[in-house]
Amino acid sequence: ALDGQTVRYLNIAKSLADDYTVTFLTLSGERGPGVDNIMSSFAAVGAGFVQVYLPELTQEEVEAGNAALPPPQRWDPSTSPQCPPSELFHDCVLDGLVEFMLARLRSANLNVEAVSPDWSRTMWRAMHAPLSKLNPDAVIIANTGYAQDKMISMACRTIPSSPVVGIDLPNLFPPLGLSADFFLSPSVAVSTINGVKEAAQSTHPYPSKVYALPPSVDDSFFVAPEEGECPAAISNVKAAVADCRATEDCLVFGMVGRLSPEKMHSVALQGLSALTLSRGRSAVLVVAGSGHLRRSLEVQASRYGVSEAVTFAGFVGPAELPHFFDVVDALISPNLYQGETFCLANVEAMARAVPVVGWGRAGPEDYLRDGVNAALAGPVDIESLVDAMETLYSSSHRLRLGLAAQSLASSHYRPSNVSSEASRLLSIWIRHNEGVRNKEGVSNLNDDVSRRNARAADVRFDDAEGGAADARLNHTATVR
Repeated sequence: ALDGQTVRYLNIAKSLADDYTVTFLTLSGERGPGVDNIMSSFAAVGAGFVQVYLPELTQEEVEAGNAALPPPQRWDPSTSPQCPPSELFHDCVLDGLVEFMLARLRSANLNVEAVSPDWSRTMWRAMHAPLSKLNPDAVIIANTGYAQDKMISMACRTIPSSPVVGIDLPNLFPPLGLSADFFLSPSVAVSTINGVKEAAQSTHPYPSKVYALPPSVDDSFFVAPEEGECPAAISNVKAAVADCRATEDCLVFGMVGRLSPEKMHSVALQGLSALTLSRGRSAVLVVAGSGHLRRSLEVQASRYGVSEAVTFAGFVGPAELPHFFDVVDALISPNLYQGETFCLANVEAMARAVPVVGWGRAGPEDYLRDGVNAALAGPVDIESLVDAMETLYSSSHRLRLGLAAQSLASSHYRPSNVSSEASRLLSIWIRHNEGVRNKEGVSNLNDDVSRRNARAADVRFDDAEGGAADARLNHTATVR
């Protein structure tokens, strides 16, 4: 699906399209409506789309290839919660295989023909071949938190163009030892997290810089809908909240995001329960999103006594979201995890003059201000969240917060603001890289180290383009 991260890349691709040919490359061999959707979206802005089919390795093939390989890792939910049993071998153990393969490659000065066993060469060639064919000037890697990122970044160092390599951070757990020139963080708050700083310090062979570059909100969110224009899915949402709209002092709260634990939908349900049953307020909640927790959340809504006040609207696509926000009075964003790196849905709601209510922790700290453009809770408890929700029953206060939120979204998070900054940073890196690039490719690790050290010495962002690279936007910063 076109999630927030893909929308971010799509907007960056738009900003680069005038000066560069952009290709969106994915390691997934799967095809389906989601992939077709992304392909068509990138084709619309002149960007190509490539899928890399990494070889399917069975455990028997790996063990037969080299008896010295460490035993397969066992899934432990306390240390690897992101790796469910169904994906045990191809996710958890694949990390170990990649590390094993990369160690062999380094010892062979990146000469893949000198590496054994066979599966190591097969895996490396599958990744290396499409990159060599593209021969790009720059590669932006969406950090997965797995060792595959190391394989991709090292592969980039062995192709003829010797591209600039950046790591984008959709999550907070980049692996150590990447081969990258810079990191792109979606928020200043994320840039300062220890795990990100440690990863940037550990990049090979010299530390990387971290730049805060937020996602952008599509221009459609700033355009008033045409009269009579309403997608069918939104008509259903309007019908679900019709009784609330006909009741005086009844608020429609919305929540947007996949139905997964880190989004903390259960906290929103508890807040709605306390607001309506304990404090006697009239309110309903509309949840936009799909995921494996839907049935569980429906059970929880019943347990909290609010099943009649909650509507699960299912997946709401990018084209429908502006209309969805026009239906709600406020957006609940109860996430408390550091894993909330930015929360694009918050800023999309703000673009429609819809205030956000929640705690505003991690990435949202960049743009949410209590009593200015949002209603933020204090202590981390349900009562505090309900206190914040109750402030929105003042229509004048809600309107003031919404207008301030819309002003901030328009001035800082339009594609023209954010994407031009991405293009500027990337152009600076590419221009400086051209002066130290090894046109014949990297023959060994020592050549790579020498060239990249020269690149690091040459790049002086504080003097480039007539000013510092940081703070072109108020929320854009360089963390040194």
